[in-house]
Amino acid sequence: MAPVGNTHSPRVPFVGIIHTFMDHGTGGAARNDVLGKPLGYVQTKFAVGTIPPPPRGSSLLRVIGRSVRLLGKWWFTGAGSPSPFFADPTRAPTSEPRILRPEERHALSSGSAR
Repeated sequence: MAPVGNTHSPRVPFVGIIHTFMDHGTGGAARNDVLGKPLGYVQTKFAVGTIPPPPRGSSLLRVIGRSVRLLGKWWFTGAGSPSPFFADPTRAPTSEPRILRPEERHALSSGSAR
């Protein structure tokens, strides 16, 4: 089972969401209507398949600048807390990742783990 999202730590309240499991077409809504338009792309060297053209006016520097500005605001105001991903006050993850054994991975890839 894959995670719905990944995050770094309670100090960095960004969540990477894996959108491929979502049913974006329900009710005729496009993915951008449901999730919002992309602001930019990072780590594209790891992309599989064709990368969409970057959004107009987007650049890596703008994406990083926006991220730093948001982080500063969240740290200063405490807006990143509480986190649904980390317990207060221990800051321990609410869900520990688990690495599957080879036979568990095989069962999932063959479709027999249902």
